[in-house]
Amino acid sequence: MKKPQILAIVLALTVAGAASLGGWTKIEPEHLKDQDVAEAAAFAVDQHNREGAENLKLVTVDSGESQVVNGKRYRLNLTVSDSGNADALSKYEAIVWVHPGGKSPKELTSFKKQTP
Repeated sequence: MKKPQILAIVLALTVAGAASLGGWTKIEPEHLKDQDVAEAAAFAVDQHNREGAENLKLVTVDSGESQVVNGKRYRLNLTVSDSGNADALSKYEAIVWVHPGGKSPKELTSFKKQTP
């Protein structure tokens, strides 16, 4: 293989990798119950309850995406229930930033109720 062809292949792979850097990546259904996803989801609901004086309980993580940016961010679609009425289910989108270190390793940056 000639040097220009090798250079073209390397350049193409570099550009393809750079295009996805920092972008959101779908969390496959079989990974929605992984420990890091479960911890981010539980943190989101707990933190929202503290900030909003609500008493929501996490039921399921329905879908999600992750993004690598100075740590990792999770954008998760959650089903929650009000602990006062377990039959009343609601959908929320939560964004949790897991910092690479420090005193506060997680930060809830968004928690929005989804409209049906």
